[in-house]
Amino acid sequence: MTNEKILTKTAELLGSKGTLLYLTKFGSHLYGTNSENSDIDVKGLFLPRLEDLVMGDFPKSINFSTGNNGSKNSKEDIDIELWSFQYFMKLLKQAETTALDLYFSWTNEEALIFFDKRLISFFTKDFDRLIESNEIMKCAYVKYAIGQAKKYGIKGSRVGVLKRISEWNGDASGKLGDVAPELLNKFFDKSFFFEKEVGGLKSLVVCGKVHQYTIKTTEFVSRVRCDYERYGERAKLAEANKGIDWKALSHAMRAIFQMEELIQTGKIVFPLISASASILKNIKYGKLPFGLIENLIVDGIEGLDVLIKESKLVGKFDSEYVRQTVKSLYNL
Repeated sequence: MTNEKILTKTAELLGSKGTLLYLTKFGSHLYGTNSENSDIDVKGLFLPRLEDLVMGDFPKSINFSTGNNGSKNSKEDIDIELWSFQYFMKLLKQAETTALDLYFSWTNEEALIFFDKRLISFFTKDFDRLIESNEIMKCAYVKYAIGQAKKYGIKGSRVGVLKRISEWNGDASGKLGDVAPELLNKFFDKSFFFEKEVGGLKSLVVCGKVHQYTIKTTEFVSRVRCDYERYGERAKLAEANKGIDWKALSHAMRAIFQMEELIQTGKIVFPLISASASILKNIKYGKLPFGLIENLIVDGIEGLDVLIKESKLVGKFDSEYVRQTVKSLYNL
């Protein structure tokens, strides 16, 4: 679909609800990971009518799709989503990943469809006035990456911890307390595997369950393996390269790449650099073994932990600047 047709469809969708401010191709066409069979995702911003704003009667988003819930989109399909400018500001302040992607989408000129000239400076120069660096340092993209990776038992997830402990082959002849230091050294996770004193007794907490140091190590391992059998089916399928959502894993890796770039350069440039895009395509289309992808994601998340601690990225959401920008858009 041509840009002209996309603009026409967007105008029909928006109708009298507001004024179009910004429109871009999104998803794979923005990231540079699209193929000849990729459908078209479009995102944009609109300014709600002032009278609707005054009455509190305006939509925060408007959506259109030619696809249906019962089948995968084809290259002929198009999805359009428009956010009100006010809603976009709320998401950007929270360092929501899709909002960050949209903010930097102007860097891909081939994807850009419409750009109100009143917002050019707003997008291209004022990022440090539109984000809370503390929110970004809370790992906006890292949380997204881990969220995608959790399904497959990758490190940082409940299933991942159970998987690794269940595979431990150390000395299980004594009490749990005898091997606890070794286990903690190998598998410690601040959320899912740590030491805690419960009822005056030292214990290991594994995914919310307490295991006292006085029990036999064999019993501990048996309990963990039982939990893994219940929760780890998808992780086991992943090891055999079965039932894997390769697209979800490519999104996890993409989020890591983008967080790295944002911390190191203070911005994200689209399309993603060719090396990153090539890796993402290979993941997306199942051309890499799951074990390699798992290592890439684990190493990437661990590397981000270091970058975040050393980051000099600064920014403070300037509510007054945003307020004045919105007023100017309404000629107030």
